[in-house]
Amino acid sequence: MTIPVSVDQLAQVLGRFGPGYLLTLQGPDVDGPAVKVHAVDPIFDDGHLVVPCGHHSALDNAGRDPRVTIVWPPLVHHGHSLIVDGHAAVCQDRLVVDVLGAILHRPSAHRDGPEWVFGD
Repeated sequence: MTIPVSVDQLAQVLGRFGPGYLLTLQGPDVDGPAVKVHAVDPIFDDGHLVVPCGHHSALDNAGRDPRVTIVWPPLVHHGHSLIVDGHAAVCQDRLVVDVLGAILHRPSAHRDGPEWVFGD
């Protein structure tokens, strides 16, 4: 089950989640896994996600390949995950993510979980 989330709704939706996980792509010259996962606490600001990074690898990876995904796991059993795809720009010690798409998602096998209700 997938529910689209507009950029206008994202700040409100994000407020209902805790920390997320930033996925970046490592360059072809790096040994090891192609995808790097970083625990993050993004902030919604002026239509973008701002991701403070204590991880130099996140900044380096986004500098090489700006495609990123941020995933927030559900906070309740069989709840929805929030998934945001975007392009990141390195700005000092943080990433500024231009949101390309956002969804709330849970597998159909979890349909017994709580319904998502957008607030006013």
